[in-house]
Amino acid sequence: MIGILGAAWGILGLSLIFGSALYLKNNPTVTRVLFAPFFCMGYFHATRKRKIVAYSLTLAIVLLIVMVRQLDQPWRGIVDAGVLLGLGWGLMSVWGFTVVAFFGKEFSLSPETPDA
Repeated sequence: MIGILGAAWGILGLSLIFGSALYLKNNPTVTRVLFAPFFCMGYFHATRKRKIVAYSLTLAIVLLIVMVRQLDQPWRGIVDAGVLLGLGWGLMSVWGFTVVAFFGKEFSLSPETPDA
């Protein structure tokens, strides 16, 4: 179990570093270096809609964590299984978009920034 958890943290770290590096390629200032992960999550320099989604999603996740911690077994295990399925599906999605971004002929998804 610790091996899977360690791998998940490693993948998260690599994705944050990779996403931050792409952003910093064209915006190399000290402030942007420090806050690049928050930019990648859409907390600032994003469209109004993207900011609302980012903050709402963060709040919803925190509230769900607090509520799920109060559940007894087997309900907590059932929720954990659903979380595992969702994280796996999300990871496959990230890998798929990464392959399309590097090897596809065109990658026309909006970064959802005000100047995009």
